[in-house]
Amino acid sequence: METFMKVAKAIADTYDTHLPHAELLLVGGSVARGRADEDSDLELNVLWKRPPSDDDRLKLIDVHKGTLLEFYPFEENEWSESYEINGLKIEMSHYLTEYAMQTVEDVLVQYDPAIDKQWLISSIQDGVAIGNEEWFHHLQQRVMCYPEGLKNAMIARFSKLSNTWNHRDALLQRGDWFVLRQAMGDVQRQMLALVYAVNGRYVEHPYFKWNSLIIKEMTRKPDGFEERLASLYTLPLQEAVRELECLWSEVEQLTRWGAYECQNN
Repeated sequence: METFMKVAKAIADTYDTHLPHAELLLVGGSVARGRADEDSDLELNVLWKRPPSDDDRLKLIDVHKGTLLEFYPFEENEWSESYEINGLKIEMSHYLTEYAMQTVEDVLVQYDPAIDKQWLISSIQDGVAIGNEEWFHHLQQRVMCYPEGLKNAMIARFSKLSNTWNHRDALLQRGDWFVLRQAMGDVQRQMLALVYAVNGRYVEHPYFKWNSLIIKEMTRKPDGFEERLASLYTLPLQEAVRELECLWSEVEQLTRWGAYECQNN
């Protein structure tokens, strides 16, 4: 952990020196949440008054003698790059401060259930700021409480299953296992989004990374949830479909209780 933070501080100092219109550098991901292991990378989020040029971004990598892995040019909402420093992978995500503030408004006030917006909110909630700590503390306090209205919006968004899943028995009979596995993956993502919602947790990652650890921390979930999710990848296909049906039914019961709580608060 100390090595990660030392590298993050060095990168932050470079931004302060060369690009003063960077308002905040935020350590995120597994490092900020205390889950980092030997395979972890360093996720950094930067908020900007105005975007840097592509040349400026590349020069900062050169300052640290980094090896560029991926580079995405400026886009309206987010842009990113990744590079390595002495074998450590650095994942940089950049946002205009104006967009980040609008995202907070969208999720906390308008109850927008978009997963990519929750990803940013979760990064703020769990992040560690390097510089501008007082301003960040006020922002972080604002996102600490999960809105009841967002729970309702998540339940409304993710409770309807696809027609492909509704025709799962036909897919089984035809042996269309590839299409069926895709549909099962969609059901699992929707199911996880709902379980996050009834537990009052922002979705930390669009692909639900670190899911096993997060599920252990949840109090509202089907019995044996983690083990049963894992079994979907080892059971024969027909048995996996039936197990997923049972899991979905149990999650539906949780969401009905969650919606009832919202209506009575």
